[in-house]
Amino acid sequence: MLRKIYSSIILAFFLMVVLLAGCAGKEKPKATKEMNKTELRSAANPREEAISEVSTEEETVIETEQKDEKLEAFAEIVQEAVSDRNLEALSDLLSYPCKLVTVDQEIISLKNKEDLIKQNPDLVFGDDLMIAIANVDTATLKHSGNGVVLGEDSSYLIFHKMEAGDYGIKEIRE
Repeated sequence: MLRKIYSSIILAFFLMVVLLAGCAGKEKPKATKEMNKTELRSAANPREEAISEVSTEEETVIETEQKDEKLEAFAEIVQEAVSDRNLEALSDLLSYPCKLVTVDQEIISLKNKEDLIKQNPDLVFGDDLMIAIANVDTATLKHSGNGVVLGEDSSYLIFHKMEAGDYGIKEIRE
């Protein structure tokens, strides 16, 4: 759905730029001594400039779509690990140190994989968290100030983009 919207916007923008560039090309620019070479090039060929602007916008949209695909793929992997109640798989997805907040509002700091693996799976994978994670449409996830929230109400996971470019879970709230 978003791809269709992005494609429609890009197509409309491209057509507008081409039409405007075609109309602007009818006048011959007056070259003066003050104009530098780049000004002469852009004034002489406005269509290349318009195409360059459209290409830059298309590259930005493509990069955004690739980021969204990575985000969606990571969220789906998290959903699978939670639905399988797999502590081992979930431990590979955490960004350490990670905060685990239990149903009783007890805060457990997970410093490494072993800290998560030694936890009781019922403590980590409560019914509320499993339902909240399963009900999320991964295609609609968005970045916020704290990261990406996967879940609803009071049971959720928060993950963020790490320096290496991958995503990692930084908080689990049951």
